[in-house]
Amino acid sequence: MMQNKVYVTVVVPVYNSAKFIGACIESLRNQTLKEVEFLIINDGSSDNSLDIILSETKGDERFIIFNQVNSGVSAARNKGIRESKGQFLMFVDSDDSLIGENCIRYLYEKIISTDADVIAFGSKHVLSNGASFIHNVSKHNEIIALSSNRVAASRKTINNPNYRYSVWNKIYKSSVIIKNNIFFESYSDVISEDKVFNQHFFIFATKAVLVSDTLYKYSVVENSLSHSKNYENVIYRVNNTIERGSKFYFILSPNEKSGLFWPLYLDCLSICAELLYSFNKLPYEEVQIRIVDLLQATQALRIQNDALDSPIWKMTSDKKKNVFFMLLCSLIRRSAYKQAAVVLLSKSRIRMVWKKRR
Repeated sequence: MMQNKVYVTVVVPVYNSAKFIGACIESLRNQTLKEVEFLIINDGSSDNSLDIILSETKGDERFIIFNQVNSGVSAARNKGIRESKGQFLMFVDSDDSLIGENCIRYLYEKIISTDADVIAFGSKHVLSNGASFIHNVSKHNEIIALSSNRVAASRKTINNPNYRYSVWNKIYKSSVIIKNNIFFESYSDVISEDKVFNQHFFIFATKAVLVSDTLYKYSVVENSLSHSKNYENVIYRVNNTIERGSKFYFILSPNEKSGLFWPLYLDCLSICAELLYSFNKLPYEEVQIRIVDLLQATQALRIQNDALDSPIWKMTSDKKKNVFFMLLCSLIRRSAYKQAAVVLLSKSRIRMVWKKRR
């Protein structure tokens, strides 16, 4: 790469994306910011993705291509982190694209001017039938001091459904990632690599910015929530997500730990019930037993992160979700595990009925 300065590194994992990668690369190639590097990580594609990549990036020195044996999206992103030279880091999926030729320039100038560690932005979600909708992280631009009150800040960021756990709708300060050794967990070990990554980044970041702009085109794959025929594997991954997502909580005060742990914990339990019952369609009674086992297995970790004298309220920015979480929290704190499992499964049943009626 001839240029000396790299302001922004964009990491693009690619696996058998021949249908989409051309449009993705075009959106990157058209970016007006020159001090940027695009790290294309070909993760052992068996189709003609690599041929398209080589053709579409020819002559543009901002593109650097790496080939590796198929190891999964987390390994590809981690390769990109290790090879990155930019002050800031972005992740783009190979079937998606950036919106507007000034997208990266705008984000770079915004993160420099606000001295933020992370900026989250809006996205356009496109369904397979061509329909689309806009998902905004905020109605207006907002600067959030994370370190002054992490529990309050979490309601506007990691515990705000609009903020999303995705990494593709954000730009990160690279030094926070490198200094604190923040990398992606393997998908075979956790239920959401992005969820754990953002949990870790949040602990060490000091300032976040939400912008109202829509800067990313996301291709929605219907029913993409991962199934696992092996329910033990789901339990294993949920357990790991809870444990690994909270591994840096030891640097927080007791009340901060409680305020951040419970939303992570209860959200993982909800996803667990959804995966086992709604998506894998295991019998109600079997799922109930599995959830109770998980609650018992995570009791020590929960006690470690829960200041019992700390009231848990307004856990997220979603009022309905807060009521649901507060009920679950109350039951679990009293070791009423069977009742907690019933509440989780009742939610899954309601969601199943709602989806059928849509």
